[in-house]
Amino acid sequence: MDGLGRLCRTHANRTCMNRPPPSFHRIPSPRPCRATWFAALTALILSTACNEPVDPYRRAPDEGLVSYSVTADEVLRRCAAAYGRARTLTATGVLSAYHKTSPRVVPVAWMLDRPGRCKLQIGDDAVIVLGRDWWSYRGGEGRFTRHRQFTRTPIQTAVLLMTDGLPMLVDELFVEGEDALKPSGLLGRPGWRIEGAAWAGGRPCYVLTRPEGVGKSQRELSLWIDQDSFLLRAWKLSGVDGQRLIAGCDYHELSADSTLPAGAFSLEAPAPLALPEPAQPQRP
Repeated sequence: MDGLGRLCRTHANRTCMNRPPPSFHRIPSPRPCRATWFAALTALILSTACNEPVDPYRRAPDEGLVSYSVTADEVLRRCAAAYGRARTLTATGVLSAYHKTSPRVVPVAWMLDRPGRCKLQIGDDAVIVLGRDWWSYRGGEGRFTRHRQFTRTPIQTAVLLMTDGLPMLVDELFVEGEDALKPSGLLGRPGWRIEGAAWAGGRPCYVLTRPEGVGKSQRELSLWIDQDSFLLRAWKLSGVDGQRLIAGCDYHELSADSTLPAGAFSLEAPAPLALPEPAQPQRP
């Protein structure tokens, strides 16, 4: 029985223990070839000229799965606890960003290690944090620049400056653990709700959403949280209608407590990243 099946409650004379509900089979599991994937990315980039970017990572929650045995607050607590327990974390995926004048769809890779070591690579650029100090690398310049600590949270500061303020969330969850749910934190603000269940990174996930901002600046933040590991598989910031993509990140490979390669945080020019193919749902 997979994670999505475990979400359902008993309906009439059918139980999840005996037979998955029909809605399970309505969750799409396309298997696009490499050419199809890159064609979709090309269309995504070209569409930005009209300020109406296509959202290749949008996953509408499955409407058939409407009963849950957990709340949004419980899912967030278990997510924060999972990151708080992890000694290391690695993730690779795709970042789509349309919040600036130069939209981009680029590969992204994380490596985090306690205490206080982090490497985030986005395309040809990277930041490396070692304790209180951190370095930025710009692929166009081909060199590292050292930065002195000027906040109490060097990892979050380095990531925030590199991404021009995008809510990457992985750094905050890994560093803060359950403290990331404090009212002052991005995840600790009220208003989260469970919208449904959907696939992300080839895994069944809870889909949580919350409004951001007010008035004309209002946005919607959506999270896809793995139902088994409770790690963050994807996030998306969109217009209030949930359709217009502002930014999003989708992780196709995600691992906690894995052994990091030797020299993972050395000050060497990062190896080029390739856009990964989308992961397929892991069906029983």
